Amino acid sequence: MPKLTTRPTRWNTSLLALSATLLLGACLQPGPPAEPGIATLSPATNGEGLTPTSKGERLTPSSKGERLTPSSKGERIWTGRLQGKLLAASDLFSVKQQAVPEALVRIEGTDLQTWTDAEGNFAFPEVPVDHSFALIAEKADADGKNYQVRTTRRIPATQPNLALEALTLNKTGSASGQISLADGTTPEGIEVYLAGTTLATRTDAQGRYALPDIPAGDYQLTAITSGYQAITEPLQVQSGATTPLKPLTLPRESAQTSFGHLTGQILDQGKALAGARVSLVGPELTEFQVTLTDEQGNYTLAHIKPDQSYDLIVSRPFYETKVMPLTLAAGESLTQNLELTPLQLLSLGRLQVKVEDCQGKPVPTALIQLDPVPALGPVPFTDNRGLLTLGPLLPGKYTVYAAKGQQLSFTGILLDNQPTGSDGKPGALAKATMVLGSPCP
Repeated sequence: MPKLTTRPTRWNTSLLALSATLLLGACLQPGPPAEPGIATLSPATNGEGLTPTSKGERLTPSSKGERLTPSSKGERIWTGRLQGKLLAASDLFSVKQQAVPEALVRIEGTDLQTWTDAEGNFAFPEVPVDHSFALIAEKADADGKNYQVRTTRRIPATQPNLALEALTLNKTGSASGQISLADGTTPEGIEVYLAGTTLATRTDAQGRYALPDIPAGDYQLTAITSGYQAITEPLQVQSGATTPLKPLTLPRESAQTSFGHLTGQILDQGKALAGARVSLVGPELTEFQVTLTDEQGNYTLAHIKPDQSYDLIVSRPFYETKVMPLTLAAGESLTQNLELTPLQLLSLGRLQVKVEDCQGKPVPTALIQLDPVPALGPVPFTDNRGLLTLGPLLPGKYTVYAAKGQQLSFTGILLDNQPTGSDGKPGALAKATMVLGSPCP
């Protein structure tokens, strides 16, 4: 059994070193407070490893009075934003390149989907970066005929906001043909699929097959069955047309031409995982074959040259990528099932700070700062109730500072990684109560 290795994606965190002397200098800068209430922040660093400090300690004022700034190193970006516009071809819906509203736009193999607005615009606010994915837009007309456009994209971490060119919705096409076996065996059950998609079918007893609802474009069609050499043919699908392919004959494999075959199923906690990308990569990172798992999580890689070293790479957005070294002998047919582990995604949360004096009365216009420091918009001050909500924030440990005049207090708090808070709103909600002017006179 080949050895299985896992290359997990880690949530890389960095810690911003914060000088306490700089904080009080920032607190002492004059100027009217911004509108109190909720301060909107960009995601902060995780703050892992930060030790909460005790309340009420005094800090030495900075002679320079510098303001706090976010880390210059930057943080690892895990998701990006994808946006675009959907138009209709001139022969669809009796329009000329008109925006298409209420069309379904989805990322193949994931639960990510959205609908176009009245102007044909769509957006995905959180798409994993550095993962290739297929974006499909589709809409049916009044007669139930489906129209699609399909494109393969990748959002680089270095450019996490990707605006697509306008996508044009076209009629889908189809492909059909017939396959025979060289030795005259009944050609039933031969698998026929389009590489890099989930489109697949099997031949009937006469070797006939048909693939409907194919978005217009260029593909590689592969026919494969055990004991025979696989054949791959180029396929060009035209909008609204059926493409007939020439008859294909699969020859028997001989000892000299015997290739390896790899099949299997990709699972998530025992359940079939559709749309996982399965590729075979050679020693020089050359991608020999690639396919996507079907609705049952099954995949097939055929015509693999024997006695060569490969890496079998299985990936899917929001899952850890798995890599398995692989070598097949001549004529070997291997079934390899793999389990993908979902990534532990971070849910952005909120921090509610309440500032009181030593008698429990609210302290308005108290300045609130955090370590690690997020990129602040308006300077965050408490409102007339002594309250301030900060967010969105990445989960982790923070030190919260409250200051007014010459009074300063700070405390440590943990913001959990939870999808919802105690108030039922998205993201965890952590609360901190801070006291200024302690001890009471």
